[in-house]
Amino acid sequence: MNSDQIRAARLPATIGTALHEIDNYLADDAGTYRYDVEAGLAQLQQAIAVDHEIAPKAGRMTSDITPEFATQVGSNSWTLSWLPDRHLTREQALRGMELDEILSDPALTTTQLEWEAAGRRAAELGLTLEEVVVLLSKRLTETTKSRDRPSPAKRAQALEGLQPDQG
Repeated sequence: MNSDQIRAARLPATIGTALHEIDNYLADDAGTYRYDVEAGLAQLQQAIAVDHEIAPKAGRMTSDITPEFATQVGSNSWTLSWLPDRHLTREQALRGMELDEILSDPALTTTQLEWEAAGRRAAELGLTLEEVVVLLSKRLTETTKSRDRPSPAKRAQALEGLQPDQG
């Protein structure tokens, strides 16, 4: 290996590039060996799979780490609480829930590989990862505001206390 190859080897590489390099290395030495990239990626995805439980019950999926949920709205049609206008398959709804969990737990987004996994889940929903982050942020803002906002009766009561005496 020359100095240029050593420097290039230290640069970040995608999983696909790394597997391709392994394949080339083994082909030079073993001629007949081929690394199954798809099987390797599947094994890697399984190794980094979300550890949290998403509970699909009676037409609803909930999470043990996020308040978001998915609801069945037809025989094979689901919506996500943070993506209510889009009808999804059950599998897409599950991917959306996994994506929300990944983005809700900072421990699950510490490496480039995990961000790539989140990006793939977003793509399965027809969205970019950036769009998902914006949608989830808006949803968090909405739910926080509605939870912290006093009821109309409490607001009216507070306003009555501000009225000057009429006597």
